[in-house]
Amino acid sequence: MFDIGARIREIRKNNNMTMTELAKKVGLTQPQLSRIENNINMVQLDTLEKICEVFNMSLSEFFKDQNSNNVSLDDVVKELQNLTPSQLEAIKIVAKAFNERK
Repeated sequence: MFDIGARIREIRKNNNMTMTELAKKVGLTQPQLSRIENNINMVQLDTLEKICEVFNMSLSEFFKDQNSNNVSLDDVVKELQNLTPSQLEAIKIVAKAFNERK
């Protein structure tokens, strides 16, 4: 499940902004923002839009970036399509080794 509060905190900290600074920019108090970041209170859509504006990002970027480390199967398949049979065999061996370590 997507952790909106943690995402807000991550973006805020990555931009070297204090909770008080961000709260002021979006019309909240610091305690209100703290409750949002800690998932005690849900963020309102208009507030989330303001937060995105402060950091010059769209809502889709806000939700997309948290999973940027996840690799889609489609991306992997695209990369595999141009490999030689011996390269594919090497990838298969590595994948099998990873699966055995789970």
